[in-house]
Amino acid sequence: MSKTIEQVKQDFRQRGITIEYWARENGFRVDAVRNVLAGRSKGYFGNGHKIQVALGMKDQPK
Repeated sequence: MSKTIEQVKQDFRQRGITIEYWARENGFRVDAVRNVLAGRSKGYFGNGHKIQVALGMKDQPK
């Protein structure tokens, strides 16, 4: 099951981590992760897609 933006944000709060921390630990630019979590990047392809997969918002491509 894919997570929603709100579920990802709630997970960050429960784990006590920031968007910045998660982005750096996973090799993504902070602004790119923020764009995904703000809904500005739809994640159809490229970095936005990779971020959504890493966050659990999309299934891993087969």
